[in-house]
This record gives sequence, structure tokens and C-alpha cells, in this order.
Amino acid sequence: MGRTKKVTEAEKEKELLETYTMDETIEEKNVEENNNEEKIEEYEFSEEQKPKKKHNKITLIMNIVFVVVLVLIAMVATDIVMVKNYHKGPYFAIKVKTYNDGGTKEYIGLGYKVIKYNQQQGRRDTELGTWLLKYNSNTIDVDAIDLAIEFNEDEAKAFKKYNGKFLRVSGVLTNVSLNENTITISYEDEDGKYSYDILCDMASDKKALKEFITEIRVTAIGTVSSYDYKSPDTNPTLHLKDCFAEQSQVDD
Repeated sequence: MGRTKKVTEAEKEKELLETYTMDETIEEKNVEENNNEEKIEEYEFSEEQKPKKKHNKITLIMNIVFVVVLVLIAMVATDIVMVKNYHKGPYFAIKVKTYNDGGTKEYIGLGYKVIKYNQQQGRRDTELGTWLLKYNSNTIDVDAIDLAIEFNEDEAKAFKKYNGKFLRVSGVLTNVSLNENTITISYEDEDGKYSYDILCDMASDKKALKEFITEIRVTAIGTVSSYDYKSPDTNPTLHLKDCFAEQSQVDD
């Protein structure tokens, strides 16, 4: 009976040892499984983050490009408005050439060109155009009577045609203003239907106007800047800026 008891206890000890070993194995397996699950979750999380990081990078690049484009558009628009409407600038174009004609300068911008004329006795205006714009000192030659007829037929159409153009105008000198440094070339008809004035804002010194005599023909060059439409009290008036004029002492 004693021997049977000892065997039984030995077996129980063995059984307990095996049970303990199995528990440890199970715990190790559970730990390993948990570790594997955590690794899988970390991997999946990492894989999910990759597209987001890539998307954020693309968005950042697109935003930077968008801002740069907006800045460039603003620069171009500023130059166009200032040159065209206020005859100032350009501020964001590069000077590429200076002509030996008194100081005319040529500028190149993003898709546009500006030529600031400063001829000794010629163009003094600023011209805006594309990169194909060329230096041009040629005038449109016209007589005061021709302008009077053309503007009488359709003022808006005629002004659109000549606005900003460099003209050489001939006609009778009717007024000289030393204070304002201007001369007026006019065409007058008997019934006043075609009566017409051309007011020239001179670029030359006021002293030069002292040599001019009214009621004698004069020729002036200048750039068309504005137009006063015909009214019951005044003649229609075409305004030329940066003008130079010459006059012969004998009426043609």
C-alpha cells in the first residue's frame, strides 16, 4: 500500500510539472500571438499612413504652385494697368534695350513688352503689347479737315481708331497758350457742322511757343490721349500729348 502511494505521488508531481510546462507554453504562445497581432496592426497602420503622407505632400506642392501663379498674375496685371491707364511703370519687367534716339527704353515682362519712347523730337508715349511689339516711330499723317469729317460721321468709331496712335496733324493754328503750354489746331466751316479742334499738349519748352503765329498752318506730332465729344456749346476736341510742332511763316 505504501508503494502504491509513492508511485501515485510521483505521478502527480510529474503531472503537475507537465501541467506547469504546458501553461508556460500556452502563455508563451499567447504572448507570441499578441506580439504578432501588434506587429500586424502596426504594419497596417503604417501602410495606411503612407498614402496620407503622399497626399499631403502633393497638396502642399499644388498650394505652392497656386500661390506662385497668383503672384505672377498679380504682377502682370499691375504692370498692364499702370502702363495702359496711368502711363507709369513697368515695375515687374526687365529692361532689355535702350535706343540711341534720346533714351527710348524697351522692357520685357511675362508675356508682354513695353516700349517707353523718349525721342528727342518725336514719340514720348508708352506702348504696351506682346513680345512681337516692335519699335515704331512712324506717324499717321492726317489733315485737320479729314479728322473733322471722320469724327463727324461716327465719333466713337473714330476715337477708337486713333486712340493711342502717334499722329502728324496739319491745320490752321487758332490758339497758343503759354501758361498751359498748349496749341490748338482747328478746322472751321461756315455752318459749324464740321468744326473741329485738336488740342496739343506740348513736350517742348514754353518759350518755343512765342515763335508761333495764329491763323497760319502748323504741323504737330503727338499721341492721341483723349477726346471731348461734340456738344451744343463747344467743338469736339481731340487731345494729343507730348507734342512737337513746327510752322512755316507763309500760309500754304
